[in-house]
Amino acid sequence: MKSNYVVLASALLISIGTFAQKEQIKAAEKALKSGSPSVALTSLKEAEPLITSATPDEKAQYYYVKGNAHLELANKNVESGKNYTDAANAYVTLMDIEKQAGKSKYSKLAEINQLTVLSGLKNAAFDDYKKEKYKEASDLFYSVYTLDKTNTDFLYNASNSAYKAELNDKAVTLLKELIAINYTGERTDYVALDKLTKQKEYFDSEKSRDEGVKSNKYEQPSEEKVISKRGEIYKQLAGILVKQGKMEEAKTAFTEAKAANPNDPYLALSEANLYYQANDMATYQKLITAILEKDPNNKDLIYNLGVVSYNNKDYDNALKFYTRVTEIDQSYSNAFFYLAAINIDKATAILDTMSKLGTSAADNKKYDTLKKQRDELLVVIKGNLEKVVALDDANIDAKISLASVYNALEMPAEAKAMKEKIKAQEAKQ
Repeated sequence: MKSNYVVLASALLISIGTFAQKEQIKAAEKALKSGSPSVALTSLKEAEPLITSATPDEKAQYYYVKGNAHLELANKNVESGKNYTDAANAYVTLMDIEKQAGKSKYSKLAEINQLTVLSGLKNAAFDDYKKEKYKEASDLFYSVYTLDKTNTDFLYNASNSAYKAELNDKAVTLLKELIAINYTGERTDYVALDKLTKQKEYFDSEKSRDEGVKSNKYEQPSEEKVISKRGEIYKQLAGILVKQGKMEEAKTAFTEAKAANPNDPYLALSEANLYYQANDMATYQKLITAILEKDPNNKDLIYNLGVVSYNNKDYDNALKFYTRVTEIDQSYSNAFFYLAAINIDKATAILDTMSKLGTSAADNKKYDTLKKQRDELLVVIKGNLEKVVALDDANIDAKISLASVYNALEMPAEAKAMKEKIKAQEAKQ
C-alpha cells in the first residue's frame, strides 16, 4: 500500500511539474506579445530545470520562445551580438530536437526568424571586426557558420578573428576544421565604382553588377580574382605551432598539405615564409627559387612573394618581386603602391641621416649628396603613386602620400590640388 502511495505521489509531482512548465512557457509567450522579452526569459529560466524531462513538442516550444525572446532583445539593440548568438543557438537546438522527433512544427515557424538572426549576426560580426574586437567577432562569425554551414567563408572569418585575438587553441581548432572541409576561399568578385562616392562596390553576381552599371549608378565594371586562402590557413596554423614550440609539427602540416594539394603554389609560399621565420635562409631561398621556376609569370604569386619579403623586412627582394609584377602587368596598382612604400622607407632613412649632420664643410657636402639621392627617390615615388591614383581613384592612402611627396618636391600647386581631392573624397564617405 505504501509503495503504491509513493508511485502515485511521484506521478502527481511529475504532473504538477509539467503543468508548471507549460504555464511558464505560456507566461513567456504572453510577455513576448506585450513587448517584454526580458520578462519572457525570466519565465523560461524558471521552466529550465524541468525541460530535460519534457516531451519533444514541449522542448521545441521552449527553445522556439527562447529564440524569439533573444531575437526581440537583439532587435532592440540590447547586447545585440550576444542576443543574436543566443537566438541562433536556441533555433539550432529546436531544429535538432524536431529533426530527431521527425517533426517540423516550430522549425518552420523559426525559419523566417533565422533569416533575421543571420543578417543581424553578420552585421554585428563585421562591426566588431572593424572595431578590432576580434574575440567577439570570432564568436559571431562562427554562429553565422553554425546557422548555415554552406557559409564556409564565415568559418574562415571566425578562425582569422581568433588568430588575430591570439586565441591560439580556438584558432587551431577552427583552422583544422577549415582544412578538414578542404576550404580554399577562391572566388571571383564582381566590382564597379559608385559614380557618386567613387567607392568600390561589390556585387553578388556578374548579372547584378551589370544591372547596376546599366542603371547608370555605377561605372568601370571589373572582376577581382580572390586567390586561394589555403596557404594562409596553413601559415597561421604553422605560426601558432611554432609559438607553441612545435616546429616539427608545423613542418609536418605543410608536408601533408602539399601532398594533398601539389598544385597549390600558395602553400609553397607560406612554407617558405615559415622557414624564413625560423631563420633557415638556405631552405627559404631554395623554396622561393622552386616557386618561381614552376610559375615564372604568375603575377599574383610573385606579388605575394613581395608581400612576404616586405613583411620580413627583406626590402631588396620585395623591390625585385614588386618590380617584376609591374613588368608583367602595368595595371597592378598594389604593386606600384608597395614600390612607393619601400622607397618612402628609404627616403625617410636618408632624411634621418641628413638631420643628424653638423655644419662643417664635409657635413654640408655630405648633406648635398644625400639630398640629391632623396630627391631622386622622391621622383620615383611620385611616379609610382601617380600610377596608383590613375589606376585606383578610390585609394585615399595613395593620395595622402602623394600630397606629401608633392610638398617635399616643392610642388605646391599639385599638393594643393591633391589635398582638395582628398577632402572631397572624405566628405563623400
